[in-house]
Amino acid sequence: MIFIGIITKSKKETEIKQALNNLFEKMEIKHTIVLINNKSIENIKNVKFDTIIIDINDLNYSKDAINIISNSERIIINLDYDENLVLIENLELNVITYGMNSKSTFTISSSNPEYALVTLQRCIKDINGKIVEPQEIRIDINKNSKNLYLSMILAIFLLIYGKI
Repeated sequence: MIFIGIITKSKKETEIKQALNNLFEKMEIKHTIVLINNKSIENIKNVKFDTIIIDINDLNYSKDAINIISNSERIIINLDYDENLVLIENLELNVITYGMNSKSTFTISSSNPEYALVTLQRCIKDINGKIVEPQEIRIDINKNSKNLYLSMILAIFLLIYGKI
């Protein structure tokens, strides 16, 4: 079973959690997803996550938040928020970045109302340590969601769990 934490704005929590639940059910991977916010950090400060997704720039990164992040196996972080660079620059972590900028590990190369082409711009390791080469991944866009950031997150999980 994998344990995933999500740090995002409250209005995006349900969308991200639901999309990840659907993806992991399709991949037949047992998982638990925990929403992390300033109110819940105290209750989960000793939890070790397999992956933490950081899709926010205004979380108060307390000592407990930094501990949770630094104890995780992998961090998936939105690099479009400059504040997130400060968070990860001094931590020795397995970091995968995503965003609409050319420096991100994952970015969007094109999109239309039906799908997005997500580009892996440099090699990453999957959960088994296998190198995944740069490539484009087509992600069908849910009719209810046009969130390109979510498309990148889904592509990341598909690649690191070897489902593409």
